[in-house]
Amino acid sequence: MNNQPPTQPDLTHGQLIRSLRKERSITQAQITQNISHRTTLISFEKYGTHIDHATLLNT
Repeated sequence: MNNQPPTQPDLTHGQLIRSLRKERSITQAQITQNISHRTTLISFEKYGTHIDHATLLNT
């Protein structure tokens, strides 16, 4: 018998960001304030744009 809890389907990074943002009622403008442009966030959420960890950590 499998006693493992059910898992969510794999989400892309953009889907995860959008899901968490909406769950917390945070707007795109709020999440990008002082760190990025809203259009950058849109490209992550909508188009699955990727960024490497080194670039992200150096921001």
